[in-house]
Amino acid sequence: MISFGATYISSALVQKNDHKKDTKKDVEVSFIELDPKNKVDLEAVHGVCEKWNLKDSYLDIRYLFFMFCARRGFSKGAPNTKFYAITTQKDNFNNPKTDDMLAVAEVEELDKDKLELKFLHVEPKHNNDSDSNSRFKYVGTALLDSLKNISKNKNIVVDSALSAVEFYKKNGFKLTHLKDEGYNKINMIYEA
Repeated sequence: MISFGATYISSALVQKNDHKKDTKKDVEVSFIELDPKNKVDLEAVHGVCEKWNLKDSYLDIRYLFFMFCARRGFSKGAPNTKFYAITTQKDNFNNPKTDDMLAVAEVEELDKDKLELKFLHVEPKHNNDSDSNSRFKYVGTALLDSLKNISKNKNIVVDSALSAVEFYKKNGFKLTHLKDEGYNKINMIYEA
């Protein structure tokens, strides 16, 4: 089977800080879908784990799932799962660059009206919008907004870590209930 790699979906806006000039401005980034059947996309996701120093993290576990999807193919592995990224890359999406990726996410379509955000991870140096040293801000929000745009009329659910609850609330999610699976998670929903 021929696979062409990542697909450009739309542009998104993040805030870029220029610390030398002490300025902030909105800049356009790209929202792309990654193809787990494509070796180059697999390498880019692996590069993200390495570059963001996320070995033995949840993202690394999701990378292993990404590889599982690649080996099994979506028809046998995870037919309703998609992988997305926010990147500063503007072209040549069949060759996504690890150094340009700002955030990655995995989404599963539960039914025709509902998606589950399995994970959303922003590059650690950009994941705190209140950090004045961060070069880019609102990266996670840009990914969520892009996801909402392509999923019109679909609710989005997420099992949020306690530390991310406020982020999701700011982005229109509501609390539904606390999950206890050996660790605390908050179930949240964005209603379309």
